[in-house]
Amino acid sequence: MELPDEGPLSKDAHDFLLEEYKALRKEVEIEIQQFRTNLQSGILGSGAIWAWLLSHRESLQTPWAYFVPFFLSALLFIQIFGLRKKVYNIGSYISRIEDVFSLPTTLGWDRHLERGLIKRDQVPKLETAIWVGLCVGNLVAATNCFGMVPAKHPPELRQAAPKATTGNSVSSTPPNYWASRLTQPQASVE
Repeated sequence: MELPDEGPLSKDAHDFLLEEYKALRKEVEIEIQQFRTNLQSGILGSGAIWAWLLSHRESLQTPWAYFVPFFLSALLFIQIFGLRKKVYNIGSYISRIEDVFSLPTTLGWDRHLERGLIKRDQVPKLETAIWVGLCVGNLVAATNCFGMVPAKHPPELRQAAPKATTGNSVSSTPPNYWASRLTQPQASVE
């Protein structure tokens, strides 16, 4: 949206821009809160998933489950880039609104940010470092745990077990099926 570059603003235009300014500042506050929420969700979610995975590793069906915390943290990290771009775009527009109100160059929060008068440029770097650490940590842990899913049965017994039928219903594998398979000699395939 283009703002007028010249001429005084009417009272209606002044009031509109003032309300728009307030609404955009509120939106920036909400987006910044989302940064914190995503980081908290990434850390606590990864921790909770790891606690569950490690306490239930005997019942895991696939070792790929160890990569869930990595994917969670990576997706939240990617969302941060979109949120950050949105905040910067809103901030740029708010700065233009501040210019329209003919504020002195030393006033206006977003104008201060653009001119580097407020040293907040380390915050995105710190957030990025935390996210990278979380993603790398989850990836390394998943890679190390990948082989931890125990084999339920020896490789030669990992074939689908036949179902035992009783009347019209199908029951689970008979309890002695695996025991009988272990005691029977395996026929060699030639």
